[in-house]
Amino acid sequence: MMSDLAQWIVALLSGYFIAFGFLALIKPERVKTFLLAFAQSPKAHITEMACRLVAGMALILNAENMKWALVFSVFGWVLIGTTLGLLVVPWQKYRAICTAVCNASA
Repeated sequence: MMSDLAQWIVALLSGYFIAFGFLALIKPERVKTFLLAFAQSPKAHITEMACRLVAGMALILNAENMKWALVFSVFGWVLIGTTLGLLVVPWQKYRAICTAVCNASA
């Protein structure tokens, strides 16, 4: 059952990344607004971190079923590691960093 759930999460994550990539090409300002929304409150920040942890675990659990198992496993671990790092950063500092990065890319 856990494997099935991991496969569904990876499939949804893949669709999300594809759609997000196209939207970033078509409407970059909308993507910037969307990304900054995750840093606007502690609840949004924790929600983003929880989604990142779930996605990372799903990638690790499902990596053996994928063509490039090592790549997906490493990506899952990197996602989890960076998420744990971000969890120790106060969300206000995270918001300031996100805002600076988004404004620098404008």
